[in-house]
Amino acid sequence: MRDATAGRLLPLAFHVDYWDYIGWKDPFAQAAFTRRQRSFADQGGARTVYTPQVVVDGRDFPGWRNASAFEASLSSAGRRLPGADLSMELRLDSPSRWKVGLRGKLADRESSGRAVVFLAVFENSLETQVKAGENSGATLHHDYVVRDWLGPFRFGAAGAIAAQVDIEIRRDWSPRNVGIAAVAYSAAGGEILQAMALPSCAALFN
Repeated sequence: MRDATAGRLLPLAFHVDYWDYIGWKDPFAQAAFTRRQRSFADQGGARTVYTPQVVVDGRDFPGWRNASAFEASLSSAGRRLPGADLSMELRLDSPSRWKVGLRGKLADRESSGRAVVFLAVFENSLETQVKAGENSGATLHHDYVVRDWLGPFRFGAAGAIAAQVDIEIRRDWSPRNVGIAAVAYSAAGGEILQAMALPSCAALFN
């Protein structure tokens, strides 16, 4: 995805489990992500729960298949000044034990009580063979699949955040394909204040 590699877009795929009943279970789906999507709908971000659903800058974007509309949405989001300034530092205690140093500061310290940060552990270059359902027989390829969603981490009264987060890389993940993203939200309306990802971790395992 060119926009992702160019830094214009940080896609995160939260696989949900409410289609498991059709006879094939998505190996990347989590019940927690289903609850997250339903909570988003309940808060007014979407009128219903459906897949595939695309959310851009905290808002449901049903017209994502329209390339020009999607580009306009990205350009609009890119023109807004970030509401937070985040940074991350990654340290590998071992191939399966990582530590992320998260730091950041809000542009408006008065919003510190209403802003949070989540860390996404995502994996690229995944593949599944679908055995049942409407995609039966298909081979699906996936990038930016969220494997773990950590938080919320909260800003202090001064509008700053500093946290050390331990991350366990599970045996069925490929460490060289794993990345870390941080997303700062306004807890009140779900507005994204800033999103960032560390460079590809593949170089650490060469």
